Amino acid sequence: MNRALIFNVLLLPMNVLCQESVDPCKIHWNWRTANELSWKQSVSRTKNLSNDERQRLIAALTAQLRSVSGNTSEEELRSVAQKARVKYVDLDGDGKSEVIIQAAGDTTCSPTGNCSIWVLRRSKNRYQIILDEDAQTFTVQSESSHGFRDLLLTRHGSAFASDGELFRFDGQRYRLFKSFEVEWYSQAGDGSWDKRLDTPKLTNCRSEGE
Repeated sequence: MNRALIFNVLLLPMNVLCQESVDPCKIHWNWRTANELSWKQSVSRTKNLSNDERQRLIAALTAQLRSVSGNTSEEELRSVAQKARVKYVDLDGDGKSEVIIQAAGDTTCSPTGNCSIWVLRRSKNRYQIILDEDAQTFTVQSESSHGFRDLLLTRHGSAFASDGELFRFDGQRYRLFKSFEVEWYSQAGDGSWDKRLDTPKLTNCRSEGE
């Protein structure tokens, strides 16, 4: 038998073992820094916004909402855009902030508090949407992909557990990289929720495409 073939056959179990030992839930998440924006940070209320900037945000959100809202009037769309909550974060370290926006209100949020969330990137005198998802909280991660900080979103499921998703920038927009479940409480032997965990537990992690 060819020596190279024998060598490869001998290595196969070790390679398989290494692949199986990779923990898909090995996500460095500082959950204490998760954000849920306040109504005080709405487009219409937040301070230090010029009128031009405010109108750019309203125009970008109105256009996005129009594409999914059916027969909603322009006036209603602008009202929803004005109530959306906004936070400026420099995600790519170029000294110019991107905009993270969480919607507010019954038309763009579920009864459990999960709301539409967008990330806007400035392009000349307009904004380009590079993330369009639903979430209750977002965390700006320390890791980066293609120069942009990773984003971790969670959706409220119950008082005891949440759904989580990790997004990475692909050079054009944010794409889902991993999804998982977040357990905030330990489970008793009968399957009921017991004590709140000091650190949430990530389970059922899945990489995109699996």
